[in-house]
Amino acid sequence: MNISLTAVASEDVSRNIIDAINEINNKFDQIVTNNDFGDGVKSIIIGIICVSPEFDFFFKTRRKRFVVGPKTIKDRLISGKSYVIERQLTFEIKLHHETYRNLTIPDAVNRIINEIVTVFPVVEKKYNFNHSGLINAIKSMA
Repeated sequence: MNISLTAVASEDVSRNIIDAINEINNKFDQIVTNNDFGDGVKSIIIGIICVSPEFDFFFKTRRKRFVVGPKTIKDRLISGKSYVIERQLTFEIKLHHETYRNLTIPDAVNRIINEIVTVFPVVEKKYNFNHSGLINAIKSMA
């Protein structure tokens, strides 16, 4: 399994958010390497949005998705390559810009982890995925 965070952030918070996300991604790598959560989910992608209030209108969170697949996606913009996604969970979190603007990186890491735990969607039981085990492992990161 693979867990990745991506970010869209305003310039005044981007450095802290990017550094916090890099730290969280490293912790996710350790969790996935050291634990078995089943093979029901191959990848989890969590989008982080933290933009200035004047840009809120343009950056709405999209609905949570679980692509059972396999589904072929073609990158039309950059490489033109095709890739296949299968059993991929995708969701987004919108962070309050003013709260994250002045946080230290360790504080931002803890808050983002708490946000992830709060909104993490449940995967149906028919898929072999230890949801509660992953949530507990994520909580222990904070």
